[in-house]
Amino acid sequence: MYLIDTKGNVIYSSDKSKDYGTNLISGPYQESSLATAYQQGKSKISFIDFNYYEPSGTQVGFVSAPVIDQNGTILGVTALEFPISRINEIMHRESGLGKYGESYLVGADHLMRSKSKFLEKNTMMAKKIENGYVDKVVSGEAGVNSYTNYRGVEVLASYMPIDIFGQNWGLFVEVNRSHILKPVYDLMRRILWITGITILIAVLITVIFVKFMISNPIHKVRDVLDAVTNKDLTKEVDYFSHDELGKMSQDLNNTVGELNNIIREVRNTVINVSSASDKLSNENNNLSKRTQDVASSLEEISATVQQISASMEDIASHANTVNGLSADNMEAIKKGSDIIDETKDEIEAMDNLSSKISEIIVIINDIAAQTKLLSMNAAIEAAKADQNGEGFAVVATEVGELADQTSNSAKEINSLIQNIITGINESTEQIQVVDEMFDQIVENSSQVYRGIDQISSSTEEQSSAVEQMQEALEELNLSTQKNTQLVEDIAQSSENLNQDAEKMDGLVNEFKVKDKNYDLLKLLKQNKFGEIDELQEENLDINLDNLNNLSY
Repeated sequence: MYLIDTKGNVIYSSDKSKDYGTNLISGPYQESSLATAYQQGKSKISFIDFNYYEPSGTQVGFVSAPVIDQNGTILGVTALEFPISRINEIMHRESGLGKYGESYLVGADHLMRSKSKFLEKNTMMAKKIENGYVDKVVSGEAGVNSYTNYRGVEVLASYMPIDIFGQNWGLFVEVNRSHILKPVYDLMRRILWITGITILIAVLITVIFVKFMISNPIHKVRDVLDAVTNKDLTKEVDYFSHDELGKMSQDLNNTVGELNNIIREVRNTVINVSSASDKLSNENNNLSKRTQDVASSLEEISATVQQISASMEDIASHANTVNGLSADNMEAIKKGSDIIDETKDEIEAMDNLSSKISEIIVIINDIAAQTKLLSMNAAIEAAKADQNGEGFAVVATEVGELADQTSNSAKEINSLIQNIITGINESTEQIQVVDEMFDQIVENSSQVYRGIDQISSSTEEQSSAVEQMQEALEELNLSTQKNTQLVEDIAQSSENLNQDAEKMDGLVNEFKVKDKNYDLLKLLKQNKFGEIDELQEENLDINLDNLNNLSY
């Protein structure tokens, strides 16, 4: 124990060693652990970790604290030296640990703060601990674990943190794993011996029980399973018990029975599929033949329609030509009718002129008669005048002759005019008849023109209908070709279906089942009636639907 004044003088030492009376500020131990304890102890209670201290000749630690009077004035520092021997004495106690256990302290720097119990050399502040748990301990974690310690020994350890005046240390308590588990291992060996003997006795009893109560039923089950493996579904397990083996045997029998039912259904399905496939193939062949006949008929119809179309085109061409000629004839007839109308008008005009000429001739005749009368009167008067009237008489005679000639000419002209009028009237009548005939011709030509036009329109419509018929026939021909392809696909599919049915029949026939009906159905389908006698004495339950579906 040390007392140090405020100037750093060591004024008291319990063992009066070399540091007694020295100054810790300027003296030879100013860099020692005691000087550090003095500096830190002036303000608070401090702990200086273990380090080599020359006056003591060993590693020591110090705890220091200020000395304060009643007024709070610091009078100095007191320091207490911790010798390593005391800590080692505490750490090496064997109570509860035995000779195979130890405890030791470790600082935050992983160096031991106590001497190892098992190593001769001093491990204090010299041996570094790297067991993976030091950092956990100094950080405040405690626990129990198993690891390999610094000596390379497997140990069971307990560790916990220790706070020494702010210094984080760890306390490790270790016991050799083999030593602490030796009673457990001994107990386990005894338990194993007892358990082994017990198991041996139980096995002997179980073997006897299994042989007489389990083995035989299991052999029966195995025989049935072997038969199922070999595709024989006719065997069943004979069982009399109602335990788990009995239930298992019953379940196996039920399973085999269900497999029998499934195989029978599959066989019946194979027969139906095969029969349906044959029917489908036959019907498909008929359909193929009918489709080919339809295709051939369509080709003939298409050729005929093409001929009709060509004829209709010729008729339409001739109709158009006739229609053009008819239009030309109508135009010529109309022109002739117009000329006749003009001639008729001219004849009527000539008739009117003839009538006027007749009237003029009548007037001329009247004038000639009067002239004749006047000439006669003049001749009479000339005769009365004798010689004085001779010249006048000659003139009167000549005038009379001229009047006679004029009258005769007028008569001839009138006769001619009358003949002309008669001819004109006859011409008018004939022209009237011709006009009526031309009107009838125009009417008939119009009807012919309209009929030819209707024929042309009908021909065009028929030609369009023939083209539509041709297109429809082409579409129908294309559909027929598609149908032919579909028929071929159906035939191929039917063939594949039949092959698949035969394969399935082959696979199903590998199973031996309780199905005598199938043997009869198969013989019927194959027309093997001679072998059916062998099955007559059997109790057969024939499915009539299957018989009806067979194709021979």
